Amino acid sequence: MVSICRIDVYLYRVALTTPVVLSFGRMDARWALLVSVEDKNGCKGWGEIWCNFPDCGALHRYRLLHQIFRPLLEGIAFDDPEEIYALLNNKTRILKIQTAETGPIDQCIAGLDCAIWDLAARHHKIPLYQLLGGSSKIIKTYASGINPKDVAITIRQAHDQGHRRFKVKVGFGEKTDLETLSLARESVRDMELACDANQAWELSQAIHHADLFKPFGLSWIEEPIAADRPVEEWRSIAEHTDIRIAAGENLNTTAGFLSMMTASGLGIIQPDLAKWGGITGCRRVAQTAAAHGLPYYPHYLGAAVGLITSAHLLASANPDGLLEVDVNNNPLRSNLLENDFTLADGALTLTDAPGLGFTPRLETIQQYQIRPEID
Repeated sequence: MVSICRIDVYLYRVALTTPVVLSFGRMDARWALLVSVEDKNGCKGWGEIWCNFPDCGALHRYRLLHQIFRPLLEGIAFDDPEEIYALLNNKTRILKIQTAETGPIDQCIAGLDCAIWDLAARHHKIPLYQLLGGSSKIIKTYASGINPKDVAITIRQAHDQGHRRFKVKVGFGEKTDLETLSLARESVRDMELACDANQAWELSQAIHHADLFKPFGLSWIEEPIAADRPVEEWRSIAEHTDIRIAAGENLNTTAGFLSMMTASGLGIIQPDLAKWGGITGCRRVAQTAAAHGLPYYPHYLGAAVGLITSAHLLASANPDGLLEVDVNNNPLRSNLLENDFTLADGALTLTDAPGLGFTPRLETIQQYQIRPEID
């Protein structure tokens, strides 16, 4: 039995000199919202809450954690982390209906669920991927967050860092997209290349672009249309092209995941455990995906805690899948990890230390910390 005695919340913001450009906007700062859950013996588990866009969203989730979730959890004991996931969803069900703020609430639950799982693994003194039933600690990665500007330079830098698979951003107009993919394919040569449209197109545009992109030998096209479009539209794209279609980061219900996995023709499922579901929810999605022969490649664009948590879940759920690694400069990722994250030939090896295998070095990012007042 693990007893929760204390919950702490940490908020960080790093202004970007080079914004991350998306088809629907741009990120001028990187945020990280971390939570630690401590037991009576002083052992801490760590989680991360999705909050990267827009800027104001991070402050809202910070206050939700303080005002809603800390009172719910402090003093609670558990044997199975899934008990806490069920408790939190049950206790906030009416709040979600009343406020229509399912996303922020679910994201707080997701980060707390990850922290609870990390705490449980540390309590048992085993790596998180082993607690989740995994045996392989080596996982493959791909470089993400590659913008049209300086695409060849970014790919070269990512290759030097150890990456051997790459995903570039598209959805900025036909001319720009073709230039981006041409430069990218020339840069990666015969290595794996994919693209992410970030929900940029309507159905006819997505089919058109799939035809345009065929010569580039893409492994997948990610989110060609909006995540809430009918499954029939997704299936139309999938049936039209040999390029695999990927999605999942913007799905936020169990029913939505099931529908997309069984009826849409998706080739890859990509839930984000900091955005919905945590380990408990995304583990179920990954298991369902495996039952349908669908690869699980976790989405991630955040700080160190969520990245490594995603790595552990991938190692347990689909060791042959790929871990998304943002290659843009982000001290909230690199400084927290320091020497705990090393790529070699497109693969990451997790440590044998308990839980996530590392403790966030908060002192390395203290200059970026924000301490909002809590009413």
